[in-house]
Amino acid sequence: MSVAQQAVLDDFEPETVEGPEWSGRGFGDIPVPVIEISVSEEIVEWCKRHGRERNDSKHDHGQCPDDPEGHHQEGVLAEYAACWFYGVSMDTEIRSDGDDGVDYRVDGSTYDIKSCGFGWEQDLLVPEHCDYRENLPDMYVSASVCMDTGTVRLVGVIDSSDAVDREARDYPRNRPDGKSDNYVVDVDELDPVPLPESGPCPGFDPR
Repeated sequence: MSVAQQAVLDDFEPETVEGPEWSGRGFGDIPVPVIEISVSEEIVEWCKRHGRERNDSKHDHGQCPDDPEGHHQEGVLAEYAACWFYGVSMDTEIRSDGDDGVDYRVDGSTYDIKSCGFGWEQDLLVPEHCDYRENLPDMYVSASVCMDTGTVRLVGVIDSSDAVDREARDYPRNRPDGKSDNYVVDVDELDPVPLPESGPCPGFDPR
């Protein structure tokens, strides 16, 4: 961890507010300070339902037939946590063709959050097809999610142009047919997650 990154981490004061809780600290060999956010069981259940609706919508319209429901649910929880952290509204509209590649906006910048399960934080995966969207986000966010505990870790961010400035590859292997290759970003390439100017708002619900 660099001196600058350690300085960012040292500035964190673990805070408990009405609703989710958050703290900033290091995790194992992840080289950047990580934001950890915990939400209530009620929020987890809502994220599961909303993720199921997203998944069903894509199935009904022939989109991504091999997308697991659990991945959509993880994605919804990651979006909820990030939007709560920054005090911005969450896009809850259900679309058969997905969103426009932007999950939230902060201080004029756009972010697309890419989630995975706990233990897989070493790689941020950006599907190759994302590079062909008309509106790339300014930044990609790496997040890991544990649905059982309602915990989200915002691991780091990278400029989208840097994320796709590499050759996409078949990783991880043995994925279902129809999945595009991924741009694979190592955790060492990530910058610390930017902090909100005023901090999360007590009682704020981004839904």
